[in-house]
Amino acid sequence: MIKKRDISIDLLKTLACIAVVGLHAFTYDYNNVIINYIHYMFGFAVPIFFMVNGHLILNKESLSYKYCLIKIRNILLIVFLWNMLLVIKTFITDRVIDNVFRYIINSFLQTGFMWHFWFLGAMIITYLFAPIFHILIKKNSKNHIVLLAAAFLICAAIWIINLINGKHVIATDVFQIFKIWIWLLYFLIGGYINKIQPSITKRFSLKLHGLLTVLLFLFFPLYQLWAKKYINFNDYYSDPLAILNNIFIFTFVKRLDFADNSKVTNTIKLLSSLGMGCYIIHPILVNIIVPHMNYSYPIVSFAVWIGLLIFSYLVTWIMMKNKFTRILVNLA
Repeated sequence: MIKKRDISIDLLKTLACIAVVGLHAFTYDYNNVIINYIHYMFGFAVPIFFMVNGHLILNKESLSYKYCLIKIRNILLIVFLWNMLLVIKTFITDRVIDNVFRYIINSFLQTGFMWHFWFLGAMIITYLFAPIFHILIKKNSKNHIVLLAAAFLICAAIWIINLINGKHVIATDVFQIFKIWIWLLYFLIGGYINKIQPSITKRFSLKLHGLLTVLLFLFFPLYQLWAKKYINFNDYYSDPLAILNNIFIFTFVKRLDFADNSKVTNTIKLLSSLGMGCYIIHPILVNIIVPHMNYSYPIVSFAVWIGLLIFSYLVTWIMMKNKFTRILVNLA
């Protein structure tokens, strides 16, 4: 029997992709309250990616190390190929032969042209932990709660220290890729959603759930505008209110029902399939246009956001049509 595709997961991937492009469009002028507000509004993007991954992986009946190693291999292949293209470009333009592995390390450490590959590096780390988590959870479901509690306590401790000291403890000293306590927390939450979803559905009607999700979604950026003096913008993912906001978004979207083969469903499927390519492509354009744009006005950021989305999805769609370019934008 063929398992029915979960369109809500495709929608979550698509929303996260649209939001992550928004993060990079509404991010260059932190003296503008509107731009700051919208930036924090899009803050659910990265956590949702990890939650989706955890939801799909930790709920598998079986999970082999081979499966995870294949996923890691596919990620490393994409990272290598894109950085190799940069090495070739540098040789052509500057007649300099660079070390591709230095480029790869820099991209994982959020520096250089492919700085956004830190996320792929963090995914690799979650894949290394995934089989261990899966074994522990399948052995005893209570282990899932223990793992969640451990990750949450670490996040909460750092958040409390930041509030007390008024300093960005750890946030500015640790590369994004190595903030593994945050990424594993969301990975574990995603895997646990199925266990709490029935309770949420029973307690909240769909309309009430949607209303609470929207209110929290709109309030969260206001809270972050206050909290940013304590919490570095790259560390707000571990904020308890951020965690709650992301859980509400995830669980609400999971409740939505979609008709098979409708135009909406097919569009969501298409955008979801292009999501990884969009994530990879859009910062390349950002690197090119940022020096020439004035981000002091929200309307400029909005135009850049829409332009980045259209350009990135279109380029990815074209690249997916060719078997040679497809490997640059597809992890499957």
